[in-house]
Amino acid sequence: MQKRNMLSSLGYYRARISGDKQAVYDYDNQRSYTYNDLDGRANSLAAFLSQELGLQKRERIGFCSDNHIAFIDAFYASYQNGVTLTTYNAGLGVKQLHAFVQRETPRVLFYSVKYRQQVDVLREEYPGCAYIPLDGKPEARDFCSYEDAVGYSPITTPVYEPPEMEDIQMLVHTGGTTGSPKAAMISFRALYYNILSEVFTLELTSNDCTCVSLPFYHTAAWNVLTLPLLMAGGRILLSSRFNPDMTLQMIREQRPTIIMGVETIYRA
Repeated sequence: MQKRNMLSSLGYYRARISGDKQAVYDYDNQRSYTYNDLDGRANSLAAFLSQELGLQKRERIGFCSDNHIAFIDAFYASYQNGVTLTTYNAGLGVKQLHAFVQRETPRVLFYSVKYRQQVDVLREEYPGCAYIPLDGKPEARDFCSYEDAVGYSPITTPVYEPPEMEDIQMLVHTGGTTGSPKAAMISFRALYYNILSEVFTLELTSNDCTCVSLPFYHTAAWNVLTLPLLMAGGRILLSSRFNPDMTLQMIREQRPTIIMGVETIYRA
């Protein structure tokens, strides 16, 4: 069994407590994931990144995608092998995506096939990066499908260097009031204490449920409710992107106890 320190244990302790409880419901695909499922998928993805792609602690994996269960898989995988997540808004265009990738040099880029045109431009500039589609059929130039990656079975027990609290777990892009978006470096420590703060402040419990309306390339989608609720043992309703009619239908059907949005969402 992989030796774990206190931090790496956080990625799987909930599965021991409430493993059979539904953790995430993919509303678009009508698919459920228990806490045991999340733990198993994260372990497989961490092993795939380390054994098949040779990623080491502190190297980066990128996402150019709408919301997808893969974001949560990668978040928990990072507790195992210490990789850093970076998430891109494909709507910014190829020029800004190029600048991000050039600065951050992700070793692998997970992408939605709807953004294949932008990704194909990146392939020409960064052929050393492994490209993996999250949906649809992989092309010859792709490394594999995401289902292959998250279903990976290691031949030998993976050996990782566990992350430390000051290691960077996530790059979140923020432009502030002016200029191009910049990558804020968020440590494991910062995310952990933010999670605890939100759980205590909002009095979240395992009985709570939320729907994720914001994209995962924004800090609010991760850090206000999603990660705190997963820590508390609650339930996440996941959709690829915000749609007013679908969100209202989801609220009527699934009865979330708490939601978070921004002004444009509430107006819509």
